[in-house]
Amino acid sequence: TMPNNSKETADKLVNIEANFACWQPALVLACVAFICSTAVASYSVSVYINNPIFGRSPDEPVSMHFVLDKQKLKTCARSGLRVKYTDLPCMRSDTEYYTIDGCLGPVVCRDECQSDSSRTVGCRCHDNAGGFNLTGNSGSVGLNMGGVYLIYAQVSFRDSESSPVAVSLQVNGKHTSAQCHQANSMSNGSYCVINSQRRFKVGDRVAVHSPEAFRVVNADSAVTFWGLS
Repeated sequence: TMPNNSKETADKLVNIEANFACWQPALVLACVAFICSTAVASYSVSVYINNPIFGRSPDEPVSMHFVLDKQKLKTCARSGLRVKYTDLPCMRSDTEYYTIDGCLGPVVCRDECQSDSSRTVGCRCHDNAGGFNLTGNSGSVGLNMGGVYLIYAQVSFRDSESSPVAVSLQVNGKHTSAQCHQANSMSNGSYCVINSQRRFKVGDRVAVHSPEAFRVVNADSAVTFWGLS
């Protein structure tokens, strides 16, 4: 015969095993419910992101990255030591772009992984066929799809002017609150950066605007660019 304490221990083990046998189906159902709820939650998030309320189909291109189109820019003529206003915007060297008091441009859509020497439309660009259209040398971009976009811009200035550098986002020729005003570091150059989110309609024209002529911008695509996504 087993001692009383050993018998009691054995009885408890039997009860635990019996109870676990009863709980096991419930545990399995709980796990299944948790997995299903997680999957449903993930699916719901995916559906929400791709919901037409944002105005863009998940199958459509959503990213457009623009840089200055050096091949369309003329070389600055000089009157003495000064660039002439009638030539603006223009290039004085391979990287020195002189602004006009207007849109930065002309621009070309460029995938981030491509160099300035490439003219191939990048994988993020869908000129006319999808996300946007470029008109002439204006520097503005027409949107073929409405919706909420993140707009980003970075402009690298490299002149010795003492006045602050500035750029702003324009929509249909009008200034928006997305602007940058930055003190100019005359020795090291300065950056102006814009990050904003905005809802656009089909046909809206978007541009990055410089309020001053004769500011010198580094035209290298690694430091001066803008886009929507």
